[in-house]
Amino acid sequence: MNPLYIAFFNEDKVIQRVELHNQEFFSKYCEEHPEIEGTWEEIGQQGFNAPGVNWYWNEEKETWSPPKPFDNWILSDDNFWIPPIPKPTEEPEGDWYWHQEDNSWHDIVPQP
Repeated sequence: MNPLYIAFFNEDKVIQRVELHNQEFFSKYCEEHPEIEGTWEEIGQQGFNAPGVNWYWNEEKETWSPPKPFDNWILSDDNFWIPPIPKPTEEPEGDWYWHQEDNSWHDIVPQP
């Protein structure tokens, strides 16, 4: 029997935990624990862009979406969060991180 990735999510459709179970165990567990508030649902395969804790059900896109990293980021049609200012691509190349306080990108290793 193939294992299933099962997500437990709350009334806001935010995933609280993800577990790996076979179908028989999952069905029996749900029947034996009706007192648990929330919903269990199969979410399929784990891997790149697989839903995890704090992901939420996006009704508009009819898919699980990752948690929003910052209030001013926008969810793309491809289900990725986009910053309000594109990440720098010109020289000097560097490793960049988003700095929410000043709404800009900062180089992890500042150039001299």
